[in-house]
Amino acid sequence: MPESLNSPGARRWVLVAATIAIAAAIFATDCLTPRGLAVPVLYIIPLLLAFQAGGTAAMFAVTVAVTLLAVLGYFLKPTLGHEFDQFAIFNRMMSLTAVWATAAGLWFFRRLQKRLEDAQASLVEQKALAHLGEMVTVVAHEVRNPLAGIGGAIQIIGGRLPEDSRDRAVIGEIMDRLASLNDTVNHLLVYGRPRPPSFRRIGLLPLLNDSGALLDRDPACGGVSVRVSGDDVRLNADPDLLREAVMNLLLNAAQAMKGQGSIAIGVARSGAAAEITIRDTGPGIPPEARERIFDPFFTTKSRGTGLGLPITRRAVLLHGGTISADCPPGGGTVFRIVLPVG
Repeated sequence: MPESLNSPGARRWVLVAATIAIAAAIFATDCLTPRGLAVPVLYIIPLLLAFQAGGTAAMFAVTVAVTLLAVLGYFLKPTLGHEFDQFAIFNRMMSLTAVWATAAGLWFFRRLQKRLEDAQASLVEQKALAHLGEMVTVVAHEVRNPLAGIGGAIQIIGGRLPEDSRDRAVIGEIMDRLASLNDTVNHLLVYGRPRPPSFRRIGLLPLLNDSGALLDRDPACGGVSVRVSGDDVRLNADPDLLREAVMNLLLNAAQAMKGQGSIAIGVARSGAAAEITIRDTGPGIPPEARERIFDPFFTTKSRGTGLGLPITRRAVLLHGGTISADCPPGGGTVFRIVLPVG
């Protein structure tokens, strides 16, 4: 078989063609045979092929189509009398019930399979976190403390240099690199050994306004304006964890806009949930990176740790919420956090 026919796309088209051909053959057979025969039960075959080709959406589309074919086939069949027709209708209804029961069973199977895959991925992540937690202690004692000592020594050396010394720029670059290393260590500590949340009743608007004010005080974000609007929804949350999650998103947005632009934060309540949207005017997330932005250690920044968004996601999950990202056609990025109010 040519290599092109072994690709997933080629196999999918083969399954689609087989689904159509078999459904057409069953329909033709149904039209040519007496009404008492349970030919429509054979529509389960194209149903299974559609499930293999396109999942549950294609399967249900084929289920509706073969149901219509079964009804049409009944009227095109040769008739054998009124009494036999009553039995034929019942027989056809039972056949279609089997078809729809098969579709429902496959849908349930796919959902169960997805849940098992999610559970397996969660177990793998927890196992990786357990190993990472063991490494964190070594990082904290063997890296963090020496970094603080080195930073203090460099500051003393820099303070002894004349104001017009060219080496002051070198000292400043070293301090920036040390600060970046210290941030990396802190992120590892937070991600590897997360603390359990401490819930209390808080209002979202004050927390978001405080986060915006913190960003305004950052010298690197002087050209970024933050606007907070919406309802002051109250909910049970850990304010420190939630504030850290929001600050990670705000800093990401400010860095994506290179310190120039605007960030709009909105709060709305929908039933038993509160929705926080953080919208920036940056260039958006590259398409090839959108599926991986919440993966640990994945980053598109030259000096990023790849842990900011995973830490944010974990904080949201600890609150029983969800987080997602979207890049509208008009530009920018929208992060959406949904948290339970109860």
